[in-house]
Amino acid sequence: MKAKLLVPLAAIAVLGLPSSAFGHAVQTNYFVPLLAEPNDSARAVESSVSGDAASTLVLESTFGDGSPFVGAEVTVYAPNDPETPWGVGTTDESGQFAFVPDESMPGNWTVKIRQEGHGDIVTIPVGETGIDFQNISEGEKSDIHYGAISPIGLAALAALGGGSLAIARLRRQRQSF
Repeated sequence: MKAKLLVPLAAIAVLGLPSSAFGHAVQTNYFVPLLAEPNDSARAVESSVSGDAASTLVLESTFGDGSPFVGAEVTVYAPNDPETPWGVGTTDESGQFAFVPDESMPGNWTVKIRQEGHGDIVTIPVGETGIDFQNISEGEKSDIHYGAISPIGLAALAALGGGSLAIARLRRQRQSF
C-alpha cells in the first residue's frame, strides 16, 4: 500500500528535476572571399595584421535552424599562446566575422564563438604557405541548457499526487470499518 503512495511522489520528484537538453546547436562554416570582400558589417577580429583577400577567412555561425548567431563574442587564440586572446570581435547580423591569421605564427589557431550558453570552437591550421583549408575542424560545442518542468505541469503532478493520497486515505478509512 505504501508503495502505491510513493509512485506519484517519485514521479513529481523525477519530472520536477532540471534535465539537460540540447537546443539551438551552433554550426560554423567558413569561406574565402576571393572575388568579393566580406560583408561590410562583418566585424573583423581586431589585429595589427592586414592581409589580402586570399588570406582572409570569413567564418559564419548559425543556429541549427539556419538563423544567424548575431552578436556572439569571438575570441581568437594564436598557436604560440593558447591562453591569451590574440584578437577579439563579434559576429554581425549575418553571424559572420572576418579573420586574418598572422602567417608568421604557424600552427593551430583557435577561434571561440560564445553567447549566452551557446558556442562553437573552430581550429584553423596555418602553415608557412597560409591557411590549410583541408584541415579546418570544429571542436566542442556548448549548447547544453537546463530545462525544468513548466509550472502548469508541476501543478498537475502535484494535484495528481494529492488526489492519489486522498484516495488512499479514503480506502484505508473504509477498510478499518
